[in-house]
Amino acid sequence: MSTSTALYSCFAEIHDLIINGSNSPIGELTNKTRSYAKEPDFYSQPDADIDLWGFRGVSSTSKYEKIPTAFVKPVVDMISWLYTQAIGNKTTDSSQSCLQLLKATYTTNWTWTDVGVMVTNNAIWLPSSITFTLKVGDETNDFKIWFANEYFAVEFPYREIYVVHPVPIANIDALANQNFKQVLQLIQAQTTAKIEDRVDALLGKDYPPYSARVVYSFDIYDLVNTPNKNTGDWTVIYYGNPNDAEEETYEQIKQCILSNSQYDETKWADIIPDLFNPLEFAIVPYWNKIGIQNETVAGSTLSPIFTYDGGTDLPTKYGALWDASKIIKSLQVVPSLYKSAHMAFVGKPTNHNDLDLITEIFPDYQLIPSTDSQAGMMSKATSQFIKDLEGMLAAAETVTPDGMPPTGIQRVTKNGMLYITRRSSNVKLSMITRYQFVKDGILTE
Repeated sequence: MSTSTALYSCFAEIHDLIINGSNSPIGELTNKTRSYAKEPDFYSQPDADIDLWGFRGVSSTSKYEKIPTAFVKPVVDMISWLYTQAIGNKTTDSSQSCLQLLKATYTTNWTWTDVGVMVTNNAIWLPSSITFTLKVGDETNDFKIWFANEYFAVEFPYREIYVVHPVPIANIDALANQNFKQVLQLIQAQTTAKIEDRVDALLGKDYPPYSARVVYSFDIYDLVNTPNKNTGDWTVIYYGNPNDAEEETYEQIKQCILSNSQYDETKWADIIPDLFNPLEFAIVPYWNKIGIQNETVAGSTLSPIFTYDGGTDLPTKYGALWDASKIIKSLQVVPSLYKSAHMAFVGKPTNHNDLDLITEIFPDYQLIPSTDSQAGMMSKATSQFIKDLEGMLAAAETVTPDGMPPTGIQRVTKNGMLYITRRSSNVKLSMITRYQFVKDGILTE
């Protein structure tokens, strides 16, 4: 019996649908998404108006498998056939109907798994993506092929991450063993030209356009001359999906430092705590505690009242991102003006300086509308925290595993559960989504 040897993630570009000077919602990539692989593979067939872009082929032995030649023609022919059906109005806004159409036509050696949301260009309908398994000879492979750029941009799960440090990586230990004045001189000596030289060395002189370039800044502490510190800028370049990439990026920066340093993670956690041991809190809104019932549950307000009896059950279930035995020690229930919600905050037990209570970070948190004159008495960091928290509550109400979360907010799956994360004043916040409450049967639509 043959086995599946690789999963290929591709995009089907259709010549007839490409719009010059704009971008078609189906059948066309953008310049940004073309960069989702540093060197994407390109497949076509004679007389076929279909270009198949191969962005990643993953097997048990490699992350960069090319589609075997024997698979190219049947896959491209199937895509061409599906496009013909769309032109003939055989496809509609129903994903299930499209799936049945594919199952009825491509049977032997084809196993159909999923058809994504149907997308239209106001003329025809094509699926945002299709997922299937194909057997050719004795070999079987899995495919996910996108047709809609908007969905590909957020659903493609892979990325390559390249890190350029604030000083040459060979000299990274200078951040740990020199005083803050010496470190400042080292950082200031890194001109834009020098940083670009390091980018060239990392990517290759004639590197292709990248998907995103982001600068992450971290405080670098002098452990002798406390509390003096400097700020270092890490330049991160992505080929692939840069969305929801923060945790993977931090891990990449950390591992790069550790693999080029004589010091261990404990030492670096004191020097760059926001990278190696950031202040972190899990947030569990009581989505199931309805205040004023509206026509829909989602449109209702929430109750600001905490009930002690059973009140720790949800924080124990969703706040256990670290040592579960420490949850009650750091648990604080915080009300919000947003829909009158109340939330459980759980601090990471290993937060630096033992800051495991949210009130230790934002001691002047108040329930004061921003329009109230007394709101100005709060610190800027606390005012921003309140604004960020309200944005997270609004996002966590609607975020699902698919689609794009609001700017500044990332999705992340922890312990098999969907959270959203963001940073506010160097504090990482992870909030359980309302979607997860529904999925777990705690809340019904």
